[in-house]
Amino acid sequence: MSDSIVPVAVCDDHAVYRRELMTALESDSDIQVVAEADMPSGLGPIVNEHPPHVIVVDLSPPKSDPAQVIRTLAERMPKSQILAVGGPNDDLAVALIAGAVGAVEKTTALAMGPFIVHAVAAGRLFLDRRAAQWLLRTVHAHPRRTSIPASQVELVDHLTQVDTIAELGRDSFSGAKNERELVALLGSLRARRASDS
Repeated sequence: MSDSIVPVAVCDDHAVYRRELMTALESDSDIQVVAEADMPSGLGPIVNEHPPHVIVVDLSPPKSDPAQVIRTLAERMPKSQILAVGGPNDDLAVALIAGAVGAVEKTTALAMGPFIVHAVAAGRLFLDRRAAQWLLRTVHAHPRRTSIPASQVELVDHLTQVDTIAELGRDSFSGAKNERELVALLGSLRARRASDS
């Protein structure tokens, strides 16, 4: 496999959606789906022997805790970036707090799949409006809400008004600044989750 090719694993229990997403991703000649499964445990030996750069994982696998699925994948494959996809009722903030680099609604993944995968493969945080809405709810429900810097809350609020984080980062300076703010926010939310465990 060429160094320019981004290997991706896709895990979703809906076979039709999984096939549509794989087709959308492979419309970019620099992306190759190397493994697919309905459950993360089904990704198999290829993922263990040659971890993909990106693992796209469904947030609503049957009888599973989405946060635990993401934490387990992150521990098993620390060199892989995780992109969580979910339906309109799936809490996308859970994925980001658990360690996913990206979280988007399934329709966003179909529409912008290659763009998102390249961003996530580069380790860049990527979320869409739905993920920002869930993240804002999480921030407002945080027991120490007043300890969260206003700039971080304002950024998440602003993200709820645009389609994706890419729209806020038209130039590299603002994009990097926004990403640093979000990474700091997620870090504090992750620390809170860890102290609650």
